[in-house]
Amino acid sequence: MKNYLATLALTSLVSPVFADGLNPRTVPSFDLERYMGRWYEVESTQHMRQSDCACTTTTYSLNSDESVRLINTCRRGSPDGVLARAEGNAVTSLTNPAALSVNLGGFPFFFPNYFVAMIDEDYSYAVVSAPLKSALWILSRERTLDSETLTKIRTELKNRGYDVGKLRPTLQVGCPEEQE
Repeated sequence: MKNYLATLALTSLVSPVFADGLNPRTVPSFDLERYMGRWYEVESTQHMRQSDCACTTTTYSLNSDESVRLINTCRRGSPDGVLARAEGNAVTSLTNPAALSVNLGGFPFFFPNYFVAMIDEDYSYAVVSAPLKSALWILSRERTLDSETLTKIRTELKNRGYDVGKLRPTLQVGCPEEQE
């Protein structure tokens, strides 16, 4: 009986993470060309490479070979901190355009590691997840999102098994207009 209860307890804790399997559920319809351009990070789970970042942005553009060029930027420590920049490329999955394999100069990924989990119909905001829901980013075309929209996003993410308690706001006040 103890083993059964322990297994049941463990399953209830772990199952939301694996509810979608290794790959989080993505948006059913995704237009890669509309996704291109600059996105501002509004909230994230503060991936280790971003732990002291402010004014975080990502800019996407299509390469001639249909791959995607991306440039991540942030200011270290504060809006007037040192500019950090990482460039990379991404390719879409053959079976799902909302699942991409992103390489930021390290070991290339042969399987998707970037999943567009939510996107507004006018592409004004998006939510991106890593495999196993291990990292999460809320992005917007503007530096901020209104509280009603953020609440709606967080509620949907919670309903999908994401730990929204790990999300932290990204400082986007006092940022230089252009940082690339």
